[in-house]
Amino acid sequence: KRVLNLDGTNSFVELPPHLLDGLQEATIEGWVKWRRFSGWPKVFGFGSGENAVGLMAANDTNRIDLVVDDKVNPWVGVGIGHDNAMAAGEWVHVASVFKTNGATLFINGRQVDYNPNLLLSRVRENTENALGSGGSGVGSFLDGQLDEVRIWNTARPEAHIRDEMSKSLTGVEPGLVALWNFDDGTARDVTGHRHDGILRGH
Repeated sequence: KRVLNLDGTNSFVELPPHLLDGLQEATIEGWVKWRRFSGWPKVFGFGSGENAVGLMAANDTNRIDLVVDDKVNPWVGVGIGHDNAMAAGEWVHVASVFKTNGATLFINGRQVDYNPNLLLSRVRENTENALGSGGSGVGSFLDGQLDEVRIWNTARPEAHIRDEMSKSLTGVEPGLVALWNFDDGTARDVTGHRHDGILRGH
């Protein structure tokens, strides 16, 4: 099975705009392997300019953070996270679950943090979206690998996340907005919804 390899220098996946439009609830999940934790290497970023939601390793450490930036300098926003969440060179499953009453972070199928103020509605536009970096390839790049990245239009329960995180989905599952499994060497959306990504810096 193929995975997406990212070099931590300038490679990322540019995703289409408006992937999160109209979603009051959502789940963004996938497998990630960090080779190193330099800066704030992102798994994903959705937003526009300084206003974005992202999942990342935090500030040169093996802490995983899910953060909504209202603005970056000076920083205003809200986040959740978990210390010592993974080890360099090892696969870890991460799931960000958004509801209208807050967001929950799951690591390897287990809830690790929650914040009622972390809402998708804080992200006003999602016209700059990416995997492996911030939107449009800004911020710290991921030096590592990604696989089986999914967006759902529902807040997935913990049991469903755990039951399906190690399965390869077909793309026709109910509620699945997009699925990038990188099996054909591209960032094609397997669901047929045509949310195909573009490999940059490869």
